[in-house]
Amino acid sequence: MRQSCCFVPLCSNRGGMPNTFPKDDVLRKKWIVAIRRQDESNHGKLWSPSASSPVCHKHFTEDVFIKTNQAGFPMTRKILRPGVVPSQFSWTADPNEDVRMLRAEEREKKMRKMLPYITLDVIHCQGFSVSWDSLGPAAYQLTYWQGIKPKLIVQDQLLLVLMKIRMYKPNFVLSHFFNVSENDVQTIFATWIRFMSLQWREIDVWPDKELIQFYAPSDFRRKFPSTRLVIDGVEISVKKPSKPMATFSTYKNRNTAKALVGITPGGMVSYVSNATVGPPVTVRSQKEEPS
Repeated sequence: MRQSCCFVPLCSNRGGMPNTFPKDDVLRKKWIVAIRRQDESNHGKLWSPSASSPVCHKHFTEDVFIKTNQAGFPMTRKILRPGVVPSQFSWTADPNEDVRMLRAEEREKKMRKMLPYITLDVIHCQGFSVSWDSLGPAAYQLTYWQGIKPKLIVQDQLLLVLMKIRMYKPNFVLSHFFNVSENDVQTIFATWIRFMSLQWREIDVWPDKELIQFYAPSDFRRKFPSTRLVIDGVEISVKKPSKPMATFSTYKNRNTAKALVGITPGGMVSYVSNATVGPPVTVRSQKEEPS
């Protein structure tokens, strides 16, 4: 029969006579908090064990086990005393600051492999610099959501927002990476999304016809010489509102906001409509306006 692996993070022990989670709700909750296992499928919340999820003996000190039975003979198997909580883990084995710093550096290296051109102190990515410059000096004078200004420098605030949008990182991961609270992550994201929308909607991204034809692929330009914009409907998943039928999409089978996105033949996004609810957007072709 296959032996189950210990469910404590960073532990790979198998076999023996493992301990299962207690049935008492209060004590069970203490075990869950103590082992720090996270549910990756539920945005990093604490994991919920099953009735047979094992925790091996190495996570308990020797004095918490019952060593003799009622007759005074040694126990043939280790049994925990009532009310015991696991306390021996890889993150508690060595409390030295150097060890904690080493683990922090290892985590940072893993994150930076995903962002090879970006650091928090010096921004090397040219695309980021262009985005930053386009927002102007108003980025230093923001009125933050809930009226609380985070301590994170403004360039890193923009980087945090772009990471959440592009990589869909949960708040607790971003809070650890930028060394801020999850509440600060929420504040920064809510503030900057509104700010970026207001600033960038003022930029004229509708290029001239000659520019569109210049960057259009030759085969596309030959077959569709008068086409200036390719548009398509997009649906963005949203949380289920109090009146779900107002946003429900039969096409996506979920609640969505609908919008139109247009790109030039060369691939530049030059139009994004306001998002709306209701049925999917219907697009009707129209003749090109005279140039």
